Amino acid sequence: MLSVKYFQEQIQNLYSFMASQTLSASSETYHMKKSTEIHHERTNRGEEEEEIEPLPLMSLNHVSRLCKSVEDSMDFYEKIMGFVPTQRPGAFNFGGAWLFNYGVGIHLVECKNLEDLPAKKELNPLDNHISFQESHVNGSVKT
Repeated sequence: MLSVKYFQEQIQNLYSFMASQTLSASSETYHMKKSTEIHHERTNRGEEEEEIEPLPLMSLNHVSRLCKSVEDSMDFYEKIMGFVPTQRPGAFNFGGAWLFNYGVGIHLVECKNLEDLPAKKELNPLDNHISFQESHVNGSVKT
């Protein structure tokens, strides 16, 4: 049985990682702003403008997470977050699991050397994180 503290830590890590992967504006607005910035930089340096086309991305495919225990992490993503295990290629020579839901995959990769994982004591909005929006934020996690 996993503890509430474990799930709270996993949620904090998940929130932390997801937010760094989320654009604050739409993709179109982001690319227009970036194109304008590049144009101004080149103009200020006296360079000729070169047309840059953004990649035709459709969506986020997956997020990869290093974890101490694939089993415990799968338990969290399945029971708390609602992800479903999917087939993972058998050619990989390292522990891990793939899960999917909400149009995004979570790839769990077991870390062989636990010292390589940073100790997460608190939520740091400047750290790598992912973020999910859900309908009942205030009632989801009880401390």
